[in-house]
Amino acid sequence: MSDWVQAGRYAVGLDPLTPAGGPTVAGGPTGPVVAPPPTGSRTLCILDTSIAPGFTTAVSLRLEAQGDENALGFSVVFDPAKLSFVEAATGAGTSGATLNVNLNQLVAGRIGLALALPPGNSLAAGSQEVVRLSFLAVASAPLSTTLSFGDQPLLRETADALANPLDTAYTSGTVSLALPQGPPLTFTRSEDTLILSWAATATGFELETSSGQLGASWNPVAGVIVVGDQKISAVSLSGGQKFFRLKKP
Repeated sequence: MSDWVQAGRYAVGLDPLTPAGGPTVAGGPTGPVVAPPPTGSRTLCILDTSIAPGFTTAVSLRLEAQGDENALGFSVVFDPAKLSFVEAATGAGTSGATLNVNLNQLVAGRIGLALALPPGNSLAAGSQEVVRLSFLAVASAPLSTTLSFGDQPLLRETADALANPLDTAYTSGTVSLALPQGPPLTFTRSEDTLILSWAATATGFELETSSGQLGASWNPVAGVIVVGDQKISAVSLSGGQKFFRLKKP
């Protein structure tokens, strides 16, 4: 990352080109040695999130920035048997930055990411979302899987606007695969009829009924119709107690 930052500085004329053979004249006396600024608590972390199987979720990578960061490089490691990589994008705190994505080791569950602000610019100090990754959950729930940092295919490095490397800590995150929550089943009574309803956007759910007795089976309820944004079923209350549920086969 330091080389990338330095190349950008050369490109926009912030630094004079350095002859490959070194200085051609004797150098003058050097100035006083200046100690580098304290590293603070610069940490890049992957935020925890949850997702239902078959759905896509965005995972945020957040940097506790110290206000002098210009570029970051790192790799993210995931389990390809549980998650499928979809895309990567700059975060809310890195608008205008350039993001390069290395997918050479994607099959093995490794993504390389190189992010750089324009030459001479730095991140604002504080919590900054630097990258947003999207994954598709391909495993069954419930389970959890880890997203961690690595050095393949891209080494971890943070650089300032002068191409100096900056110490950075890294924290992994967890993606929890959870069963999708079913829609609420509501009801109203009209004399001897029970009107059951749920959101029509909740596809794949079937209304079932049972007597509630030990070992009693659950059976589909016929006659479900769609009215506006609701699915509705009118059920007679005669014939003893009844229980109802929504089930997704």
